[in-house]
This record gives sequence, C-alpha cells and structure tokens, in this order.
Amino acid sequence: MSDEIKLCLHSLKLKMEAAKCHRDWIDSLPLLVARMQVSNVKNINIWLHELISRLPDHQQYLDVWVQGWYADMFAFNEFQVVMNPYGTLGPDLKINLLNECAYIEVLRIRVDLEEEHTIEQNMRDALSNGLLYSEGSIGKVIINKKTGERRFEPEVTETVRKLSQKISNKYRQGAENSLINTEPYIVAAHSVSHKTDDIIFKLVTKLFEIEAELGGSQRKAISGCLFYNGFVHLPLRKCCNFWKNPNSGNGQKEFMEKLNNLSAPPLFERKP
Repeated sequence: MSDEIKLCLHSLKLKMEAAKCHRDWIDSLPLLVARMQVSNVKNINIWLHELISRLPDHQQYLDVWVQGWYADMFAFNEFQVVMNPYGTLGPDLKINLLNECAYIEVLRIRVDLEEEHTIEQNMRDALSNGLLYSEGSIGKVIINKKTGERRFEPEVTETVRKLSQKISNKYRQGAENSLINTEPYIVAAHSVSHKTDDIIFKLVTKLFEIEAELGGSQRKAISGCLFYNGFVHLPLRKCCNFWKNPNSGNGQKEFMEKLNNLSAPPLFERKP
C-alpha cells in the first residue's frame, strides 16, 4: 500500500471518527481499498481524496463510497477498472474487457427518492386501480380497435419519473466529456435499501425505451443501466440487473452479456 493511500486512509479514519460515522464504515474501508489494490484498480488515491472532501456530510460520503463499491465488483468480474479517468468532473469509472471499454456513471439512490413499496404492495395497488400486473411491470394493456394489436403501456409513478430524471442527470454529468461519445456509456444505480425494487427499475427502463422511440436523442445515447438493490441471487451470486438500451448501437454482444451476469465478490455487502 503506497504512502499516499496510507495517509488518505489515516486522514479518513480521523475525520470519520470526528463525524461520528458508523464503526463498520471506518473498519471496512481499509479492507475495500486493499481488495481494490490487489485487483489493480487505478486511481484509488483520487477516489480517497474525494471521500475526504465529502466528510462530514454522511450522504455525500456514501454517494462517493458507492463508486468504490462498483469498482470492486467490476474488478472481481475480471474487468480492468480506472476510477475517475478524467478527474472528478468526468465519468466515475472506465472499465475494460474483451478489447472493449465502457464508461460508468454511478448513482446512489437515496432514501428520499424511494417509496414504501414492496413487490406485494405494487401488485395490490395495481389491482385496486384496475391496472394489470404483467411481466414484472405495472401498467395498462392498450388495444388498437382497428388492428386488434395489443401493447403494454407502463404506469408512470412519481418514483419512476424521479428515478428516470436522476439517471438522465447522471448521464449528462459525465457525458459532457467529448472523448467518450463513441464508447458505451452506462449509468450504474445502487439502492440504499430494498424499497426501490426490480419492478421500479423495469418501469424506468421501459419509459426510456418509449421516449427513445418517440425521438428522445438522450435516451438513445445511454447504452444501458445497471441496478443493484441488495439482493444476491444464488448459486452464481448474480448481483445486478442490467438493461441494454435497444435504441443504442454501442457495445459488443459479449461485453454486454458480461454486464448481464455480474457476480458478487465473497463477503459482498450492500452498504458500508
């Protein structure tokens, strides 16, 4: 471990103790950094300095900490990872695999964005409002009277609108760097609780598809979205849902399939 990283960790420990952070946050950070170093993750020092600058605000600290969480997970899945490839103003991560790269903008979904909805509550709400619960989504089936064609239209709730806007804002935040216009650009969302479930994520991505089909150029530019809300699916320890934007041409098939089958490292935790 380099002297700079040791100094950063020591400074962080003192600041976190002064800010009365949870003890497990303080104790787990050196372990995460050590694992990232073993995986040869680049620019860890830049990330640590950013963590230092965000204390004593716990929410801002966790927003940045999640970038390390994703860097560790990508590295475990054999990606080469560079943190802050263009400094703190550009995308959060650059990942390389199979002679292809992608840029990642990380979004931590805060509690104030989430509604108290479980999957069961979503189903009950759908039924009580005369909607259909179909293929993991809530919405209405629209029937074309002339052709008899049936299509599913998602019900857009306030949570879905807020989350879709958050993802769009994160895309704009990093995509202003002109060097990445030709590479896949992915927003990776991390939920701080189980309240934002897979149904919400599917509704958000369905909304993106509809808006892209209607001419939304920004929706077409997002290559895909990753979503993690704390669940690890055994036996393969799959930990993320991945949506590839069908309206975006970026990304080779094998590379995108790897993103759809990410595994959680041993002792993988949802939050610090």
